[in-house]
Amino acid sequence: DFGLTFWMKENMTLKAETHIAAFTVEDIRKNKDNKHTELIPKIARDSYQFMAALTQTKLNEGDLLNLSMTIDSPKLILAMDYLFALKSFLDTAINVKPSAKISDVPENQNKIDSKLSEDEHREPSKTKFQYCVNVVDSSIILLADPSDTNSEAVVFSAGQLLLADQNILSASANNVGMFLCRMETFNENRVRLLDDFSSSIVIDGRNSTPEKLLTSVQFAIEPLVMRLSLRDIRLAIFIVNRVMALAKENGLVEDTPSETMDINTKYGAFSKEFKKTLSKYAPSVISSLSELSNKRSAPTNEPETILRAEKLHADIEGLRLVLIGDIHELPILDMNIKPFSVSAKDWSSEIDAVASLETYANIFNYSRSSWEPLVESFPISFHLSKGSGQDASLVFDVISRKVAEITLSSRSIALLSQIQNSLYDDTGLKPRGAEKPYKIYNDTGLDLNVWIASKEAKDKRGLTTLKNGEVLPWEFEDWRKVRDSLDTDNSQSILGVQVVGSKYKTTLEIDVTSEGEEVYMLKPAKNEVHNRLACELKLCEDNVKLITLRSTLLLENTTSTTVQFKMNTNDPITYDIRPGDSRSVPIEEAYSS
Repeated sequence: DFGLTFWMKENMTLKAETHIAAFTVEDIRKNKDNKHTELIPKIARDSYQFMAALTQTKLNEGDLLNLSMTIDSPKLILAMDYLFALKSFLDTAINVKPSAKISDVPENQNKIDSKLSEDEHREPSKTKFQYCVNVVDSSIILLADPSDTNSEAVVFSAGQLLLADQNILSASANNVGMFLCRMETFNENRVRLLDDFSSSIVIDGRNSTPEKLLTSVQFAIEPLVMRLSLRDIRLAIFIVNRVMALAKENGLVEDTPSETMDINTKYGAFSKEFKKTLSKYAPSVISSLSELSNKRSAPTNEPETILRAEKLHADIEGLRLVLIGDIHELPILDMNIKPFSVSAKDWSSEIDAVASLETYANIFNYSRSSWEPLVESFPISFHLSKGSGQDASLVFDVISRKVAEITLSSRSIALLSQIQNSLYDDTGLKPRGAEKPYKIYNDTGLDLNVWIASKEAKDKRGLTTLKNGEVLPWEFEDWRKVRDSLDTDNSQSILGVQVVGSKYKTTLEIDVTSEGEEVYMLKPAKNEVHNRLACELKLCEDNVKLITLRSTLLLENTTSTTVQFKMNTNDPITYDIRPGDSRSVPIEEAYSS
């Protein structure tokens, strides 16, 4: 569905409107690995995807041309192999051959001179142009593996993008965010990378004249909160490596031996590639520009700007970056910058810019399941200035009136040292949420009921029966909830334990937010003896906390061979203790052993 209407009056005022129901792009190649053929899919709603209106009205001096454009729900799927194939097709179709060098022909030179003379004496246009572009509910989807129908994808979305020039140039972005998802469950199980935020910028130059350039810039942005796990960084590295491999296959990137790289190739690669591309597609442009360079540099009668005054004020409401582990999706590092402002003026002449901010960082203590300070909050200021003279130097000052306090422990150093190894670890990762932050080991000789206890609620949430000798992966909060809140609720980290059956009536509530050993008495007494249950909390090397429920009598094997024991000669059950391991005597046999 495509429509166009046009009205024009005798006084040359006009009005035009157009709409397009949907714009789609589909990959129709026969030989392709891409499973996502709809690169720009059709919108799900029945409304028009593209609408535009153009009006021209008469003013006291000149005309006013106003353009209004709305684009609804554009979605772009970036399949890199298709983009490279499309580029190869266009390169083959264009096949531009280098043209002959432009010679010094007097006739052509006279035409150029006359054209320049007309441009210099032509009166400036009195038509004023205003526009407004509104993009609603847009998204860009970057696929990790286009050959997989259920590929992981990085989605950059924006609720609204607005660009307008109505005497004042303004741009705004509302509900901008980024998340990870699977293509087959696009609207479900989203993993948030960048929280939704809004920002705006206003550039006001209404008081400017040809002799006086006055510019005022106002910029504001809401708090930026990014959650970035080591798994996400590895996915980004994988996508970049895949794009670079496709670029090499299509000849866009050339392998340069490291031993032949010098200072010119290191810093001049972009300019060489740009010149090579420019000479291929537009060889006559360079020669034409060189012929006209002297003419263009000739002095003109245009008024010279004698006054420049620029002013910038930016309000940033805070920055936060949280680094998340790749084992059980618990946070590692939390870096924060409190709300701050940036002001600058006269950057085209005597630049003067000032920014003052306050920053701090926390590290997650897996042993205590809570945040601890890594860098205490301290203020810091930045000042950039330059004088008005031609030989004036650029001065950049960093000032802090407070000592930065950094707290490091052996555990935090070990945790930070694991980050680099995790980024380049080639071993396959389990699906998100497969690894739990806790493991419960039952070595009591009895079957136990375990659940998530709460001080407020009396229900036994997550009630599970744990057989003797079994190990149960456990979590107190869903990893998605922890990732969204960026903190753990220690009030929920209470494990409820009760012996199965009617032997003991004691209900235990064990706080697992620390390390160590606690002993609990079981009631009622058996043979006038109160048996006891010990709970040992220990953080393992993989940052998984092991909760061991056992008796108070522990046997440890420090030999190099496996040791077997039984409670009496008639007991059919034999217990094995491997070298370096330990086992506890069953609770009901501990007192008499």
